Amino acid sequence: MVHYFCGKCGNTVAVFSEAGNFYTVSVSTLEDSERFSPQMSIYARSAAKWATFPKDVPIFDTIPPSMGG
Repeated sequence: MVHYFCGKCGNTVAVFSEAGNFYTVSVSTLEDSERFSPQMSIYARSAAKWATFPKDVPIFDTIPPSMGG
């Protein structure tokens, strides 16, 4: 995995998975997050107990096999 960070604050902006050949983007980096909708929830196993997930998308504890997990 390759992590990309903000040059000003150091927060993670995106992560590239070489195994699955895909990027994940931190929603907090988007100016208009309403333009995008979740396609899946990954790393659910690592989520805080209070975290909620959209009911209409697949939920995976780790990276799904179809994406190199």
